[in-house]
Amino acid sequence: MNKKDKDNMLILGTLVGCILLFFFFNFITKKIYFIVLVGIILAVQTFIIIPAICKYYYELNGLKPGYDRFIPLYQELTIFPEALAKSLAVMWAGTAILFLIITLGSKSGVLGTVFSLQIIINIENAFGDTLANILALVLIISNFATGAGFMHVRKDVMRMDVDFSGRVNRRSIVEVLYYVALYIPVFRCVTLCNIWNTLLRLAKLNKYKPTVENTDLYEDD
Repeated sequence: MNKKDKDNMLILGTLVGCILLFFFFNFITKKIYFIVLVGIILAVQTFIIIPAICKYYYELNGLKPGYDRFIPLYQELTIFPEALAKSLAVMWAGTAILFLIITLGSKSGVLGTVFSLQIIINIENAFGDTLANILALVLIISNFATGAGFMHVRKDVMRMDVDFSGRVNRRSIVEVLYYVALYIPVFRCVTLCNIWNTLLRLAKLNKYKPTVENTDLYEDD
């Protein structure tokens, strides 16, 4: 089996494996909690699928892939539009702060008691329910923002595919489902595998070369 076949088999195996894991553990066995299954899917998405997307997306835009593509959350910021990436970074920072306040300041929060974080405890006691609602809202908004970011990436990848092949992509129910899946964290990997497959074909199989350098990728330095 050559390198091309191995890459395609890896993508197909990852996608099929995620689907089989979901149905197998959810409907056949009761020995594993659903949250564990979700964690496995998100781990595969974070440490295998997204780094592969970043690698080939960098290459097709004339950039050298780095190890930053393996850093959770940050990896997404490097391929999203700059304005969206900065907004997401702010939301993730806010999420972390709210989570710490709620966790450390809760009445049963051991760390809050041990370190005498009285200010945090007072804030949580006064605005506990409000902070929890704000945290939930921020998580929902950031999830939709992440979906929008990957939608931008997929549209760009589809544009590359059209530029290379000359084939016009017609809208279909499958395309609609791909975009809907981007906004559902557990099922997002289905669309991400589709993006990965297209990028692999352009970068490795078809040797796609961009006609104009893309400077929209978000870079910190």
